[in-house]
Amino acid sequence: MNQNQNQAGKMPEPAKVLLHQITSDDLLEVLRKHSLQVANAAGRPFDAIAEELFDDLDFYRLERAALLAGDQPSAQSTAIREDIADQLVEHGVLNLPQKTLEQARAALISEWKWASDNSRDLWQSAAKTILDRILKNTPTGALILLKADLEKAGTLGVGIYYERAVKSVQVLVDMPRELPQTVENWRSTLAVGEQVFWTDPDDGICSGYRTIAEIVSDSGSIESDETIVRLTDNGSMTEALAGDISRLKAGEAIKPTVGVTASNDSPVHTDVVAEFIKRCRDNLWGECEQFPKEDWRYAVANDDTILGYWEWVYNEAAAHDVDVSSLTGKVTT
Repeated sequence: MNQNQNQAGKMPEPAKVLLHQITSDDLLEVLRKHSLQVANAAGRPFDAIAEELFDDLDFYRLERAALLAGDQPSAQSTAIREDIADQLVEHGVLNLPQKTLEQARAALISEWKWASDNSRDLWQSAAKTILDRILKNTPTGALILLKADLEKAGTLGVGIYYERAVKSVQVLVDMPRELPQTVENWRSTLAVGEQVFWTDPDDGICSGYRTIAEIVSDSGSIESDETIVRLTDNGSMTEALAGDISRLKAGEAIKPTVGVTASNDSPVHTDVVAEFIKRCRDNLWGECEQFPKEDWRYAVANDDTILGYWEWVYNEAAAHDVDVSSLTGKVTT
């Protein structure tokens, strides 16, 4: 096949656009493809839902144009932008393919960045709010980190928080994952996503919440419970997470470096960490069905940490000639 044939067979990448450049036709197409079922389930006419969304979007554009002209923002702005965000989420955004979702995030980041650069607090808040609604409670660590970065950037200025938000997006894009394809699956996943890891208050290492990067790099400090928390930014985890992912891709073992004890100061098997990240990403971090926690706690009563559990699972799998990738997990509640 020649080069022209290769190019002809490749789908072009849709251009990234700012939120205010999205047309009513674009949104109508989204609604037509993904929202008829939602509209019917809500018992409301599809045309009425679409008309509300278009009216709000037009108001958003007018408000932004007024700001650029130096006028004062309308008192309706906050309610309108929240309504736009709610409707975008309700009417199909979450059902779009992964590639489209990534482009939507990129567009919203661009919108937020534009507002920040132009000192338009209202529109910085508007873009951040919409992004927040789309990403809210998403069961993917990088998205939660991105949300935290944007929240801090909104209150403390752009600077490093914006740069870290961009890195979070890149880490997310680099981590393949499956997205829920139905509203029912999404809502079910949201319920799971309310669970979290936190630090044992008695471990003397950290009194706050821990991050994915810290969990990955510190096998001796993370306790797990049957219920979970949202991961919270501590100032460096985005960069650390990106570094750990790169090391995993390079096939390197990750050695605990933060507040570890002598008994835990040993390299963690790459397969274990990779499996752990996958289970964080897919919310299967509760328990391995083939090698339950009950057996592990009996065997390693004094090393009750979540990463220690997965390392034990790795060793048990090897001892029983079981492929780690074939293991299944369940979320404990």
